[in-house]
Amino acid sequence: MVREAAIGETLSLNVSTWGDFEVHLPTVEHLTVMKAVAARPDDLADIRRVLRANPGLDRTQVRRWTKEFAEALEAPDLLDQLDAILKACPQPRRRRR
Repeated sequence: MVREAAIGETLSLNVSTWGDFEVHLPTVEHLTVMKAVAARPDDLADIRRVLRANPGLDRTQVRRWTKEFAEALEAPDLLDQLDAILKACPQPRRRRR
């Protein structure tokens, strides 16, 4: 189910520089989940940068999918690390109009 969701929600980019073909890229949420599951120091630093650059990122979705992977891999520390990063990088407050 996780794989199907990730594949179904890719971003398509038509590249015509080297011929006519389409490239599928992960959404920012799926990229963040992949980084959280890899959990290397550079990946965890990348998550912080992604959060700062994408204030509208769906943190609930990222946490839900990371939790699924953490449970499947029997690696609860993956979710703990993500939670620590999410807490350290709070979402910006929406401005009132």
